Amino acid sequence: MNKKVIIVIIVVILVLAGTSYYVGLSEERKRVAPELEKLKKIDSIINFNSIQWESYMVGVVKEVVDRNLTITGFEEREKEITVSIRADSHIFRVSYFKQEEGFPEGFSEEDIVGEPYIMDGVTYLSAEKEVSFEDIKTGDEVFVRFDLKPDYTLEGNLVKVREKGSSPIEF
Repeated sequence: MNKKVIIVIIVVILVLAGTSYYVGLSEERKRVAPELEKLKKIDSIINFNSIQWESYMVGVVKEVVDRNLTITGFEEREKEITVSIRADSHIFRVSYFKQEEGFPEGFSEEDIVGEPYIMDGVTYLSAEKEVSFEDIKTGDEVFVRFDLKPDYTLEGNLVKVREKGSSPIEF
């Protein structure tokens, strides 16, 4: 076979392959473009400082490292998320207890918050006491209010923590 014919065949194959690749990319761009537009809109909303977000999560502490809590959901044990807790965050140990049994260890009447809660004819009270981040342990149940930062990380600004299984009342 002539060298010119071989070169022409190779060029044709390369042109066809390049065209196919470009058309495939173009089709993929068309498919992904609406999703990218949604992400750009979400970004613009997240970064709009005039919007005040009130986001929170509840779950079980899986790991405590530095000022970060890795939390699994109550219902979604296989999923986990890490939240960094700001140094100026308020952290409260929460206790729910039967009124007739008296205050749990470390709590007094001045720690009572909210109204009594009656469930199955039993009156429960709730108490909160401010504690430090170091008082949070693996296995504790937590309520964490957080801010979603522009880099999509979560920053906790309020934590309420209680020992796992210590309450019949949900956060």
